[in-house]
Amino acid sequence: AWGAVAASLVIGQLGQILRLESWVTGMSPYSHLPQMPGSEMRILPLVILSALAAVLVATGIAGFRRRDIG
Repeated sequence: AWGAVAASLVIGQLGQILRLESWVTGMSPYSHLPQMPGSEMRILPLVILSALAAVLVATGIAGFRRRDIG
């Protein structure tokens, strides 16, 4: 999980410096959020990322409850 966060931050922060392709920088969830306060507020990306986060949290909780602590 921390690897995904680290990869997103590295892609977001160093993507332009390393001249990464747009499809690589597009893999970061931060690239889909509006750049506030300079741009127009778009709700759809926030809703989609929030729903995805909720699904991932629910999946993690379900997996945590199914663990076998023998």
